[in-house]
Amino acid sequence: MKRVLTLLGCTLLLLFAAPVAADSPETGVVLGRAVDANGDPMPGVTVTITGDRGDKVAITGAEGG
Repeated sequence: MKRVLTLLGCTLLLLFAAPVAADSPETGVVLGRAVDANGDPMPGVTVTITGDRGDKVAITGAEGG
């Protein structure tokens, strides 16, 4: 009986762990610079990353990063 309860407990943990992992926070870093044809930085450029969880938008700073 103890073995059955242990198996049932493990199964329930696995079933409830999957949805929690799917909603985990996004982590990651994207690095780069917006530059013109001469290699000069372009401040104020809107950069959009599109993914399954929606768009992430950033605007470049004074050095184009």
